[in-house]
Amino acid sequence: MRFRSGHIAVCETEMTPMIDMAFQLISFFMFVMNFSTELVQEEVELPVSQLASPVLTSKEEPIVLNLDADGTVFLPGQTINIADPNGLARLNSYLHQEAALARLRLKARGLPPDTPLPSTVIVRADRATPFELVRILLRACREAGFSNYSLRAQTQPQNQQGG
Repeated sequence: MRFRSGHIAVCETEMTPMIDMAFQLISFFMFVMNFSTELVQEEVELPVSQLASPVLTSKEEPIVLNLDADGTVFLPGQTINIADPNGLARLNSYLHQEAALARLRLKARGLPPDTPLPSTVIVRADRATPFELVRILLRACREAGFSNYSLRAQTQPQNQQGG
């Protein structure tokens, strides 16, 4: 076997498939990422309770309602003031839409229409919120058909939490 002198063989790697795979992995992880932390409003300061515990949720995605001290409810993509009658009507509309979606999921599973809605409503009320506003919010949830509630609190004040 004879080799020519001065001839250098160049070996090139095709990078296009690897770049395609990297973009597919990035898009996959973006789709499966849990965005539930976006439902938490940092402006809402939870009350402190020694009995606070993690929420035991069902298989259904929970409905998170953040309520601040002046009656503003933070929903995905919108804010509603339940102290205003128009705002309360908008909240009722939102909750009835969520209940209708939950009923469609129950129907798709073959469950009877009178099955209680399995979705948990997580209420994160600011510590300065009057209880009357929390009661109005819970009544609206009950009228929409939800029966599983969880009121959130923290075990220690936020300025004492360690990292």
